[in-house]
Amino acid sequence: MQHSTEFPIVIDLDKRIFKEDEDVAISMAKAILASETRSQYVCYHDKKPIGMINVEINNDEAMIFGLGVLSEYRGKGYAKDMLCLLIHELKKVDISSISLEVDSNNPEALALYMSCGFEKVKSFEYYRMDLHD
Repeated sequence: MQHSTEFPIVIDLDKRIFKEDEDVAISMAKAILASETRSQYVCYHDKKPIGMINVEINNDEAMIFGLGVLSEYRGKGYAKDMLCLLIHELKKVDISSISLEVDSNNPEALALYMSCGFEKVKSFEYYRMDLHD
C-alpha cells in the first residue's frame, strides 16, 4: 500500500470499485489531493492497483472512508491488510480514535470492521433520490 497522488489510478479505482461516474471520481480525487487533512492510499498486487483506502485526520481523530477492493480481488484479505496497515500507521502518530461509516446492508464490510476491533456506535438510515433517470 502506498500513498497516492496518481490521479488516473485513483479515478479508475474509484469508478470500478464504487461504481462512481467519472465526474464524481475526479471531484473526489481532486478534493483529497487538495486537502491538508485527507490522504489516499492505493493497494498493489503484482504491481497492479487493486484497492484503495482514504483517511481524514483532524487533531487526534481519524475518519476512514472509501475503503474498497476490485471485485476480482475480494475475499483474499486485501481489504483487511489495508485496514490493519492503516490502523498501525495511525497508532504511530498518536491518533486517539478512528471512525468510519458502513452500510448496514453490507455484511462483508461489517464483518471486516468488527474483526479489526471496530464497534458499532450509532446507526443511521440513508435515503436517496436519483434525479438523472
